[in-house]
Amino acid sequence: MHETSIARNVICIVEEAAQKNDLACVSKVILEIGPFSGVEIGALEFAFSALKHGTILQDATIEYLTPPLTLFCKECENEYLGDFDDLRCPACMGTHFEVIHGRELIVKSIIGASNDQ
Repeated sequence: MHETSIARNVICIVEEAAQKNDLACVSKVILEIGPFSGVEIGALEFAFSALKHGTILQDATIEYLTPPLTLFCKECENEYLGDFDDLRCPACMGTHFEVIHGRELIVKSIIGASNDQ
């Protein structure tokens, strides 16, 4: 399950950012995960719940944003929203496309309290 490695990496990223920004605790982390990222959000949620104990994210909630799958048809140069049941271009029915958005795995935002508060 690669979601465990992803959860570990996100925890490291958040801990590093929290230290740089003098945060004593993190209450919320917002992740952007594209539908073509290969990440199973349920498995990632399970991994976070197991790994966040004893870290700065111990009491944090995780919010997941899923951007739409945006594709570019290489045949007719049409940009369109992909449908997982049929990824063909709706304009020309072509099957040669490039993923513009949909593979993201980004720590979008970290919300916490500073050591001064």
